[in-house]
Amino acid sequence: MKPIKKMIPAILPGILLMSLHVFSITPGDDAANILELLPISETEGDSIHLTQIVDSTYNPYGPSSSTNCGPASLAMCLRALGYFGYGNTARLHPEEQIDHARALLYPTHYEIYTINKQGIPYTMLNRDLDYSDVGTYGPPAISKLGGGSISVSSQATLDKVLGNGIPVVLFGYLDSEWRSQFSPLGHWSGTCPHYIAVTGKTTDGYYIVNDPMYYYGGELMTYSQLSKFPQSGNYVSGTAFYWKTPAPFALKKSNGLVNVFMRDISSGRIYRTYQTSLNGGFTNWSYIGTLAVGGNPVAIEQPNGRLLLFARGSANQVVMFSEDAYGNMSSYTDFGGETYYEISPGKNQDGRVEFFVRGIDGKIYKRYQTVVNGGFSDWCSLDGDTRTGPEAVQNVDGRMEVFAGWDYTAAAQTPLAHTWQTVANGAWSGTWNYSDLGGHMKGRPKAFLHGTDSTTGDGWLRAFVRSGTDNVLYY
Repeated sequence: MKPIKKMIPAILPGILLMSLHVFSITPGDDAANILELLPISETEGDSIHLTQIVDSTYNPYGPSSSTNCGPASLAMCLRALGYFGYGNTARLHPEEQIDHARALLYPTHYEIYTINKQGIPYTMLNRDLDYSDVGTYGPPAISKLGGGSISVSSQATLDKVLGNGIPVVLFGYLDSEWRSQFSPLGHWSGTCPHYIAVTGKTTDGYYIVNDPMYYYGGELMTYSQLSKFPQSGNYVSGTAFYWKTPAPFALKKSNGLVNVFMRDISSGRIYRTYQTSLNGGFTNWSYIGTLAVGGNPVAIEQPNGRLLLFARGSANQVVMFSEDAYGNMSSYTDFGGETYYEISPGKNQDGRVEFFVRGIDGKIYKRYQTVVNGGFSDWCSLDGDTRTGPEAVQNVDGRMEVFAGWDYTAAAQTPLAHTWQTVANGAWSGTWNYSDLGGHMKGRPKAFLHGTDSTTGDGWLRAFVRSGTDNVLYY
């Protein structure tokens, strides 16, 4: 039997987060569609659902029949990853998203055309009755976007990728046994090979299944139910896709000059431009090495005025580029590790840099400089289960504090949590506290120190999150 949909309260017990009501994020046709983390409830699974056949809710401009299960499943993964813009309907309507996913799979097809939505060009391929092979052509398609893919063939692998915010396209067979598991019955007929998307997992262990031949949205299933799809024993077969929006990072150095960094999705290289004079113009873009990375760059300045730049590498490891005395940043350090999230650097009171990242096991890991402007320690963890990447910031008294979305399984929510140094330059509290912040957030938190004295601010930290319940910005 299908589990009953649960109503999730917006705020946990504890100190209520303050709402910035003037900044409600509603750029799409349906603000509830906004996602930056994979769904953890059936309602959230509904918000990214697509059908491969016309449906008034999930594809009002779709065809009366199609073999679009592959492109539709890939498009649902891209929706879950935020590829089509905030709201997921802000740029392309559902059938356009499916046609674009097919064009990504088959970029050399002679019937491809391009449309522009909100100033962004999208290729289209409207071949609704052609067979599509996501398993073969999906990985190179996501690679061209600057993303990556992972083969999925077991429950352990499936849980690993979903736990790291990565949706999956599974291949199997559409027949009466598979259709009978959907309640209420709302599954189009047919018996054939088929693709579906698995876009998340609820906190009580059910998989969120988005079958493009089902017109009631996402469906909750046990692994036993899901494993019936391949019809070949207790396993699954498919591909997980991950992708991050390319985003620039800007930093003003102590000399007053602004530096801007950006990852190029075609080559994976990090490019840089910077001001040549105070309040002046910028140089042309130039890359800072030949190393290809998979994540967005973030930089921090050391006390000696030289930058350190961090990024997730092409093998999902942490890499760091170092600026030399001449301003060059071609040399890099490979710190290893494995993550699908972005890195957050911070600075101790004495100037030593410390960086934080979410590992594939959900824990936040860090390394720190053992001396000012020097080398780094080994990996160590801030124990506890998180659902987002971290945000590091320094308090007015010099102590660092780290914020992240907490994996609060019991309440099916992601409250804002924090942990902190007990003394400046010293040890950490060893625990995460989420009960005094609460909320249910989507996406990585952001935080900053509001000045250091009465002339520059009040010396308080401000942490900002987007609510997963009403899409309002809270702090």
